[in-house]
Amino acid sequence: VLSLLAAQDALVDQLRQIGVTLTQESPEDPQFFARRNAGDYDLIIGVLPDYLDDPSVTLTLFLADKSNNANFSRHSDTKVDEMMDQQARAADPKERLKLIRELEAYILHQGYVLPLFWGRRTTVVATELQGYVSAPTNYVGQDLAHLWLKR
Repeated sequence: VLSLLAAQDALVDQLRQIGVTLTQESPEDPQFFARRNAGDYDLIIGVLPDYLDDPSVTLTLFLADKSNNANFSRHSDTKVDEMMDQQARAADPKERLKLIRELEAYILHQGYVLPLFWGRRTTVVATELQGYVSAPTNYVGQDLAHLWLKR
């Protein structure tokens, strides 16, 4: 599994290889969050919220700066907001997925974000454990009261 620090080191290495001069800093959490929230950086590595597997939550980081304190790219592109609203209102799941893919492509094309990797949740479960269904994230499906051991 690729850690966030390993991703940071790989990105720094690749940028240096193409001639980008940079200073890499890894401040402790309080300083990191204070500097992030103040916009005191040129390039920052972070993670998407994944507590709910819904693009209306996950992609909120990309809403325009004036309406979103979590927009760490500091863009002011209201087209992103319009596309977010459009996908959120789509009643047909296939149409919504199409709109989400268009939104993702637009955000990437504009350069507001550079996705480095997608983490995958791997769970090892003994064959004796019954009733377990793997959840899509680490935040849902954690009530284990319905599990039992088959002996």
